[in-house]
Amino acid sequence: MNQRQANLLLIVAVVIIALLQPIYRYTNNFDIITLGLDLRGGVSVLLKAVPPAGQPVTADDLSGLIEVIRNRVDPQGQREVTITRVGTDRVLVQVPSQRQAGEAESGDTGEGKSEVDQILKLIGDTALLEFIDVGDNPLEDGFDITESETEYPIIVTGKDLNNAFPTRDSVGRPAVGFEFKPAGAEAFGRFTQNNVNRYMAIALDKKIISCPVIRTAIWGGKGIIEGGFNVQSATLLAQQLKGGALPVPVMVLESRVVGPTLGKESIDTSMIAGIAGFVIILLVMLAMYRLPGLVADIALILYVLITLGFLSLLGVTLTLPGIAGFILSIGMAIDANIIIFERFKEELAWGKTLGAALEAAFARAWIAILDGNLTTLIAALVLFFYGTGPVKGFAITLSIGILISMFSAVFVTRFILSLFTQAVKKASLYA
Repeated sequence: MNQRQANLLLIVAVVIIALLQPIYRYTNNFDIITLGLDLRGGVSVLLKAVPPAGQPVTADDLSGLIEVIRNRVDPQGQREVTITRVGTDRVLVQVPSQRQAGEAESGDTGEGKSEVDQILKLIGDTALLEFIDVGDNPLEDGFDITESETEYPIIVTGKDLNNAFPTRDSVGRPAVGFEFKPAGAEAFGRFTQNNVNRYMAIALDKKIISCPVIRTAIWGGKGIIEGGFNVQSATLLAQQLKGGALPVPVMVLESRVVGPTLGKESIDTSMIAGIAGFVIILLVMLAMYRLPGLVADIALILYVLITLGFLSLLGVTLTLPGIAGFILSIGMAIDANIIIFERFKEELAWGKTLGAALEAAFARAWIAILDGNLTTLIAALVLFFYGTGPVKGFAITLSIGILISMFSAVFVTRFILSLFTQAVKKASLYA
């Protein structure tokens, strides 16, 4: 396999990977890309911190409350959740809608109501997970251990967890994976080593969800919880366990479904402006660079498809700042093509053949492209790690766009341009 065939194979593989998720979401009636609160609307919940009698609500209480809620509702930092402090004892949580395409987008009934309930459960419930030593007598699923006269020793609890995540068991059923902290892993491993062929119950909120036999010692602190979960309940439990307990009890003052903050007219106007700008870029590149401009247009269209595909694949929630980051990355992609084409014209002016000029142009342009994209990527990563909400969304789309723009310039543009230079030998069409 030569270099050109390898490049073609890589390009085709990336395009296929990028398009798989959008095609799957479209055929299953989901939005191809999840839209944020400003574009689609969502759920708004106003909470009030209610500390024990006689204790004030401190700034640390609210900061901790906001952090735990964010970890529960948006553990990966991709949903563009907005959590703001209101006064001295309240927190406003706004979560973008996860409704499927075509479902009702307003009102407090039907899917909207269930979405509010799901958010409230995710915020308010503290899942108490316990691994219990029940010896040689297994307990039935659903048994409430608070009703038992026997006091069962607790091996480890959810506080010993370092991570929890939705997964699948050995036969493909939804389950919850877990990973203990070092101390919890040691206690769990020591117990299973000393109790082979005995029972260990797993209780959630004091009710048994599983009571397996210990077949062998389990070291390393990793495992899965099986308990008749579906995908939704496994995801919910994982988020509750990972988020930790609320630092202060809360009460819900208001919960409702809200519409998009920008309004339909503003969204439609922005879409028209974006499409018009994109078409103008295509025409300008074609007019300025002729055949290379056509190559840039093809590469840019592929770039947009690949970027949107990876945004869908990674589950990124797209808001107006996120769209701004995407548009900025389009500018970076065009800038890379312009640098390559200007170098190409210089090489042709020095009397080189099309093939030699193309190789020299990419060799000279690569360092400039790398420097420009790398510095912007570093800035985007700083925004991602230190920003929240829309700022983080801007950083995510910009970072993904920059990485794909570099791939587009190095592989897509180069591959297509090499095909053109072999098929069309007239140098004046390239200069």
